[in-house]
Amino acid sequence: MKPIFVKELFRYKLSDIQQIFNCEKELLNSFTNDLIKRKIIEKESSSYKFAYVGFIQFQGKFIFVMPKFIQEHHFDLYYPTIVKLFKEYNERENLNIEEVETFGDFENEEFYNLFKIVHFLLQDYDENGLYNNDKVEQELNGDGEIDWNRSIEQNQSYISGQNIMYLDFYTQKTISDEEDFIRKVHMFVLNQCSSFLKELDILDILGFPEVDYNIDFNELGEEDYILYKIDSEKSNQFLDRKLMLLDALYYFVSKQNSFKGESKPYLFGTRSFEIIWEKVCSFVFNNEYNKLQKFIPSPVWKDYNTLKETKRETLIPDILRKIDVYQLFFVFDAKYYTTTFNENGTLINNAPGISDISKQYLYEKVFYKYLDIKHYSFYNIFLMPTDGTDELFGETRFELFEALGPIFLLRLNAQKIFSMYSKRERYEEVYFKQLSTALIPYKE
Repeated sequence: MKPIFVKELFRYKLSDIQQIFNCEKELLNSFTNDLIKRKIIEKESSSYKFAYVGFIQFQGKFIFVMPKFIQEHHFDLYYPTIVKLFKEYNERENLNIEEVETFGDFENEEFYNLFKIVHFLLQDYDENGLYNNDKVEQELNGDGEIDWNRSIEQNQSYISGQNIMYLDFYTQKTISDEEDFIRKVHMFVLNQCSSFLKELDILDILGFPEVDYNIDFNELGEEDYILYKIDSEKSNQFLDRKLMLLDALYYFVSKQNSFKGESKPYLFGTRSFEIIWEKVCSFVFNNEYNKLQKFIPSPVWKDYNTLKETKRETLIPDILRKIDVYQLFFVFDAKYYTTTFNENGTLINNAPGISDISKQYLYEKVFYKYLDIKHYSFYNIFLMPTDGTDELFGETRFELFEALGPIFLLRLNAQKIFSMYSKRERYEEVYFKQLSTALIPYKE
């Protein structure tokens, strides 16, 4: 069962949303008001827009809000790619507080959510296996450590000269307690987690094996008893990994019914897909900002009374690449726009603003001044996502900087970019040579 797909920033009527979730009007109003308050939905007159990309789970139903640039006939194609992208992004990036709120944070109970818990439980199981409590058994003449006290008390001793000898020994063997109650709870919860991701058709996408232990929830007892046993186990554990696992089991068991029927929506996604686009492009294009930032001057503030000067933050370009072998310099700015020209060549929708354009030109002036790149070919480029093929589709110029040439508009196939990020692949230097060759006819 794949989720129902909707599109970011597309205008929906309230009746459309009601049909998606198939719920009573009163419950629908509660749902939409909650998401409006959380800035997931924006209301404009009688229409509603999802200002968000990712999962929304409500009343046992799931929708997935697709990025605005993806056409409906590509939803199935992009769904696994974006799910995998979210997994990688969560594991590799330092999330800001707004991202933590919508993606969840297992180490902060305030930001627990179903997706984060399920992912944690299956990841932990994949790495560490089932919960186990070791128990010690004794056996006669085994291979384990000798229990001298019991061996002396219960076995016949023999004297050989001045030595006392024992022909039989009791030894200790440490084994995993297969009947441990928490282990059985772990099995049941893993079954539910695996089934949950399988229903959404993302179990394989996330790389988790299917889990199907022969365990029935009814044999574990009432929910209150299970939670009591988990709490009791926590008081006897000191390992951080086991304590985190017990917290996750407690949360899942206590919330399993509300996941299916509670009126509160659960999220796994982002209000700011533009941040993801910027970070993904920064990785794939192998951003060299950290190496080159020392060449960017900072504004200086001077106090006339003390003559003291203070430097403040400076410009931070998205992506910088200096390709010495080909004498190329690129300043990229990843823009989450759907900039388009109509059949007559007229700009018809959103585009980077005057401040974005001005900054790109300032970067060019800065690096020409402070870097030894007078003989390098310099390229300013806006990077925008598309579900089509890579396309150089236009440019922008600003008369104040007419001597510096255009800023190119380049659409990138997002599926390829997202897949490269997930596989930790980067563009090699030859890509930038090929890109510069394609741009030469438009340079002047």
